[in-house]
Amino acid sequence: MVMPIEPLLAYTPARRPTHFEEAVVDQLRGDLHIDENAQVLKQYTAELDERRHRAALLKARQKRERRQADDEVAAEATAHTQAQQAVQQAAQQAALQAVQQAAQQAAQQAAQQAPARPPAPACHGTCDDVLALLAPLNLSTKDYEATLRKEGVDMSVFAVLTEADLLELSFCLGDRRKIMLARASQM
Repeated sequence: MVMPIEPLLAYTPARRPTHFEEAVVDQLRGDLHIDENAQVLKQYTAELDERRHRAALLKARQKRERRQADDEVAAEATAHTQAQQAVQQAAQQAALQAVQQAAQQAAQQAAQQAPARPPAPACHGTCDDVLALLAPLNLSTKDYEATLRKEGVDMSVFAVLTEADLLELSFCLGDRRKIMLARASQM
């Protein structure tokens, strides 16, 4: 059985309400509080949704800014690396040029300071003349005769032979020394 609400709403203070009436009024008041609470809950939920939405937007913006900052750092690092490589290449090129210039200067100085080879004597004797010159030195000219003829050594060539040339022609150390001394005493 449902009791009509009008008599309850027309509550007068002269009469004391019954427990049942008080319960119904409390229920109605509770229902009113539920409606108010529902509105407050809706407002709170709306505010919470708004805050979540703003937080998501803020998070997305921060993520985008971090990504941009990372990209800028990477670009700066790349530019720095490229600049270092360019400096290293320039330094290597400068060092290479300096070494080449120093080598050229050293070669020029060595060429200027190198002793001039003595001019070849005017005589153009044959290989037999060279062998005749070697005969008094007690050299075994028979061993060297074939080599001297093969290499075309005549007096003009013999006059400018160096110790290295004699070594290449297979003269032993003692014979090389004798030849150099004899040639020095002749000139």
